[in-house]
Amino acid sequence: MKPLQSENHHQFLSTHFLDQNPLGFAYFSGNELLLSYANSNFYKFLGLQNSVIGNVAKSIFEKTQLLEIYSMITKVYHCNNSSKEMKVVGLKNEDKGQTDFLEIIVSSVISPDNNSVEGVSVAIKEIVEQDYNENILKNSISNFDYIVSNSLASTIVLTGIDPIIEVANQKMVEFLGKGNSLSGNRLFTVFPELETENFLKLYKKVYVDKVEQEEKEFKVDYFYNNILYSKFLHLLLRPKLNNNREVVAIIISLIDITDLIETREKLRKNENLLKAFLEHVPVSINVLEGENFEYKLSNSLTDQIWGHHVEIGSTVKDTVSYIKDRPIYKDLQSVFKTGEQIERKEHQFLDNNGNIKYVNYILQPIKDEENKVEYILTLGYDVSNEIEYKNKLEANEKRFKILADFMPQFVWTSDKDGVVTYFNRNWYEVFGLDDNIDLDKNFWSLLHPESLDKVRNSWMDAVRQNSTYEVEYQLVNPITNISKWYLARGKRVCNDNDETELWIGTCTDIDDFKQLQKQKDDFIGIASHELKTPLTSLKLYAQSVEINLRKQGDEKNGEVVKKMETQINKLNKLISDLLDVTKIQSGRMVLQDSIFLMEDLVAEIVEEQQMSTKTHTIILTKESAGYIRGDRDRIGQVLSNLINNAVKYSPNAKEVEVNLELIDGSAKVSIKDNGFGIPQNKIHQVFDQYFRVGSEYEQGINGLGLGLFICAEIINKSNGQIYVKSELHKGSTFCFELPILK
Repeated sequence: MKPLQSENHHQFLSTHFLDQNPLGFAYFSGNELLLSYANSNFYKFLGLQNSVIGNVAKSIFEKTQLLEIYSMITKVYHCNNSSKEMKVVGLKNEDKGQTDFLEIIVSSVISPDNNSVEGVSVAIKEIVEQDYNENILKNSISNFDYIVSNSLASTIVLTGIDPIIEVANQKMVEFLGKGNSLSGNRLFTVFPELETENFLKLYKKVYVDKVEQEEKEFKVDYFYNNILYSKFLHLLLRPKLNNNREVVAIIISLIDITDLIETREKLRKNENLLKAFLEHVPVSINVLEGENFEYKLSNSLTDQIWGHHVEIGSTVKDTVSYIKDRPIYKDLQSVFKTGEQIERKEHQFLDNNGNIKYVNYILQPIKDEENKVEYILTLGYDVSNEIEYKNKLEANEKRFKILADFMPQFVWTSDKDGVVTYFNRNWYEVFGLDDNIDLDKNFWSLLHPESLDKVRNSWMDAVRQNSTYEVEYQLVNPITNISKWYLARGKRVCNDNDETELWIGTCTDIDDFKQLQKQKDDFIGIASHELKTPLTSLKLYAQSVEINLRKQGDEKNGEVVKKMETQINKLNKLISDLLDVTKIQSGRMVLQDSIFLMEDLVAEIVEEQQMSTKTHTIILTKESAGYIRGDRDRIGQVLSNLINNAVKYSPNAKEVEVNLELIDGSAKVSIKDNGFGIPQNKIHQVFDQYFRVGSEYEQGINGLGLGLFICAEIINKSNGQIYVKSELHKGSTFCFELPILK
């Protein structure tokens, strides 16, 4: 249809658009688009009264609920040149219980004077069937051209109570996937999954009751490769009636919404997961909207942490009336204004019950596309218990420091790695130190050079074995430049998993004790040395007397002198041990190294010891262990002492086992007895100077507790190691290892 010219348009309208015309026609003129002319079919098709003549277009189409026609009119009118719009619209017919379809054609009317748009013509054509009896298929296809083929949905036209396919649009053909030859086929043959009770019920209701039916989420189950799948369809079933209101066809439109349903289900699961997360996370979470800070989201922990009940849709001022006076409100305003995150720690406030609480919180802005703050995410964590614990800890630490400062010893703590973290006031006062020193560096700087390795080794042993740290060392006073002896003891403090968190200990001045011990050792050394010479002479006299008595046949008195000689030997052994100890203490024990076969030495000592005992059999098991570099006599002294102890402390046994073997480049010697054994809590002391187990089994067994101390010193100076395995009442096994020459 060409645009109309305004010249003589009234005459043109009256001549060509009579009421008998099957089209509905109207003309709207001027900027206000007034209805200047309309024929009877225009009123009929739109359900209007002729009284609307002279009204503006917008008010007319508002009444028909077809504003899209008004949109077409205004679009065409405001074009500066010739324009035309065409569209098919549906109008609900309440009387017929169906939707009537109208083809709307809107054209501009051009003024011949200035070639501008002066009005708009509207032509309306009703899309109806002409004959539903013999020509049903023809009319269905004709209607389908208008309604179905351009439909966005998959659409199909069916006839009969047992639906037969008349026609289907391309979308339906693609959806069914059964080829293009669908017409004339039974619907359930092509789409058997639809033959369900629910669908048959829907179809029958449309066919019998002649009313439109809609199912927004119609589920269809089907098998593919023996696996059950489901599709979800949005179904619309509409009856098509003839003039006698008989159903001649049913139009079904469907949209596959499976992806939509699955997406919605995923969203639902994600939403449930998010809700579960928000409810179980140990943090208060809120989302506040706008500068009034309206709650859009809040988890239940918010009520518990902040002590105020939150209603979604309320503001923070509704929830906490006095919040405007609180720092957190000023923080909220700042975040909203600046768009910068704010984090606060240990924020103190009163809850509704008047309890003081502490919260760490973060205020995080959420911005829109224009980079303006739209929401604020708040995260809050209740740290009231932590603050209470910290306050108690600080109070306990204060009490500990007061107590430690009054102690005469040095009190110290270190971290798990041994870095000194604390000394009491006594340390600062004795060494004249200020409060800002690095304690760990200061401690190591005060250690006497001769004590450095000893302290390091003792510390590493304590850490490796999780045992008590104990060591004697010298500290040099920087004021007097005088060194003094101290005894340090430390014990680890563990967590619930027995993991070391820190060490705590004391450092006691033992310098006076050390001086007395030195005087004692000096005295013992002098006395032992002075006793050694007369004892040697006495032994020679005894041997001479014994020989003379036995020559004279006086065996009885000769035996008495022999026993005296035995006691002199024991006394000589004690004096030798005392002399060895003084040498060790003074650092004067010097080992005379030589190279020798270990198996020869062991065999020799075992033979000597077997000759000196009549109560035990010494069983030797040995293998070739190679050569040793060391003091042969001193190492033999160690082996003799250990075998002698094994015999002495197993009086009720008959055997002592000696074993020599080569292990990882070392010669290992083991001496096993079946005697009294050593309690587990005393094993770590057996190599200490003057130590004796002190059990009832040792009564009547002589000794000063020096032998094992001397053995340990000799083996350690020989770059070896010595240790014991023992169980009370089951005997002991003493072992030492020495490196072999390669």
